[in-house]
Amino acid sequence: MKKILIALALLMSFGFVGQTYAQKSKVLEQQPKKKPAWVNSTAKDYIIAVASSSTLEDAQEKALIKVKEHIISSVADNISSTSEYTLTEDSQSGEMNISETYKVATKTRAADIPFIKGISANQIEEYYWAKVKENDRITYYYHVKYPFTEFQLKKLIMEYERADRELSQQLEELTGKIDIAESIEELAQIHAEIKALSESFIDVDTRKNKSNVAMTRISQMMKNVAIETV
Repeated sequence: MKKILIALALLMSFGFVGQTYAQKSKVLEQQPKKKPAWVNSTAKDYIIAVASSSTLEDAQEKALIKVKEHIISSVADNISSTSEYTLTEDSQSGEMNISETYKVATKTRAADIPFIKGISANQIEEYYWAKVKENDRITYYYHVKYPFTEFQLKKLIMEYERADRELSQQLEELTGKIDIAESIEELAQIHAEIKALSESFIDVDTRKNKSNVAMTRISQMMKNVAIETV
C-alpha cells in the first residue's frame, strides 16, 4: 500500500492538467457561465478530467472514460506483489517489476469491479463544458470533477485482491478433487472447470502453468481409464 499516495498524486495530475484551447479560438457557449477554479487544476480526493469531441454528449462520455481508465490504472499499479503475481527481474537494474503483460491483464479484470462499472455521469460532483470555435471547426470541451479518495482506492485494491485469492482457492479445490474422482465423467467435469478458470490467468502467472499441468494429468488419467476398460 506504500505506493497508494504516490499513485493518487499521479492520478490527480497526470493527464488531467488541462486541455488548453487553440490560440485562434472563441468560446461560443459555456456552462456554468463562469469557469470554475478547479478546471485545469488538481483537487484532493478528486479526479479532474477533460475530453473533447464534436458533440457535447460524446465529450462527456470520453471524460468519464478517462476517469475510469485512470482509476483502473491506479488499482493495477498498487496491486500487492506479495500475492501470487509473477514478477520479472530487470537483468540490468536488478529491480523487480510487475510484468507489463500482467498489468494489462490486471486492468482488464479490474474493469469488472462493481465500483468501476458504476462510474457514471450522475456521480460527477461538478462539471464545466465549453463550445469552442477553433478556426472553422466547432469543438466541445467537457471537464469533470469526480470524487475519488485514497480510502476508495484502498477498498478497490482489497476487493481486487480478495477476488484474486478466491481464484487461487478455486484452483486448489479443483486440483484436490483429481485424485478422488471416481469416474471419467467426474474427471471430465474437473477438467472443464479448470480450463474455464485458467482463462483468468495470463501466461506468466504461475497459476496458468499449474492449471495446464493439472489438465494434462487429467487427460492422461482419462486415457488410462479408457484403455483399462477396453
